[in-house]
Amino acid sequence: MQPRYTIMSHTVLLILGIAFLTAFPSLGKIWGPLSFDMTRSELDAVLRSNPAFEPPGEMTVMGSTSENDRFVTRKTFFGDPCELMFRFNSNDQLSSIAFISKTGFEPNFYKTRFRARYKNLYMTISDRYGLPLECPAWPDPSRLKPGRIAYLHTWHVDSGQSSILTGILRDHDNKCYVATAFVRGKIKPGRTVMEMVKDWDKVPEFLDLKTADKYNAQGMSALAIRNGKVALSFFEKAAALGSSRAYWAMGVLYEGGKGIPKDEEKSQKCYRIAAEKGFALATVLIDKKYDQAMKTLDIFPEDAQAILSTCQRAAAEGCIAEQFNVGTMFKNGYGLPKDMKKAEKWLSAAAKKGDLQAASALRSLAK
Repeated sequence: MQPRYTIMSHTVLLILGIAFLTAFPSLGKIWGPLSFDMTRSELDAVLRSNPAFEPPGEMTVMGSTSENDRFVTRKTFFGDPCELMFRFNSNDQLSSIAFISKTGFEPNFYKTRFRARYKNLYMTISDRYGLPLECPAWPDPSRLKPGRIAYLHTWHVDSGQSSILTGILRDHDNKCYVATAFVRGKIKPGRTVMEMVKDWDKVPEFLDLKTADKYNAQGMSALAIRNGKVALSFFEKAAALGSSRAYWAMGVLYEGGKGIPKDEEKSQKCYRIAAEKGFALATVLIDKKYDQAMKTLDIFPEDAQAILSTCQRAAAEGCIAEQFNVGTMFKNGYGLPKDMKKAEKWLSAAAKKGDLQAASALRSLAK
């Protein structure tokens, strides 16, 4: 597995403040079973035996079709299935691994959906490790060399023994992909100036989920008059935008019919996807305890915490589905400590925007 990427330098800007660092659970841990103490042969054995990974078997983001050249994650890494790229040091030990999202964005979505997806990755990592060491201006994607990763943000972790970098990869079709690299050692950020870039703060992290809220509301309205076929069409649109609530709603539709043919297999698949995305009403179908449900779903602990973090940020940014979801979590102590005041806060926020499920949950809270 030969490396095929190069870190490109960009003018980067220093964030005022000091990053707080949270150590990995164990020295050198990267993600799931992957760690820096692995040799090339040990890594290859894990990739071929662990169900979390599989050879791509098709044209990859980087243009390779070799079964032995690229592996992909079977499960999501920070929200997306990813292609993996590796580098090794002179001792044949893993020195870096890059996760390249399999979800690409066309050039016309660069300033909207792509930036929102990158912001989500940036915030998820910052939640765990503090502010990055720099905050550059958004690069012009047309100036990025195809097939190379332009790294924008750097975090030092493990007391400086390793680094995390996030950036952008543009392919030969001009699609952009988010990228995350774990690198052994302390990587120095690019040239910095004492100035804060404001553009990053203005990027909406949950652009798609807010659009999905509108489709979910239309689906719920159709469901209220027992028009399951129309409701399903709206939920499908919301699900395509990543809404966990939409997947749960489709699970309900397929389970109970409601104007569409019953389909237990589709119902269970939709429930599982909703649970994997952290929607409490679906996840409790797996197990009444969040940690055990995540384990049953075969979600790594670091991803389970990232899911919770994302749900709370989405609620704070005004996503109605996640306000209802987080309120439900606090109400039942699901993944979060029971807190009736916080439950009321989030359920009220969703109910005030016309969410009928939140209003119903709020009434039951008052009893």
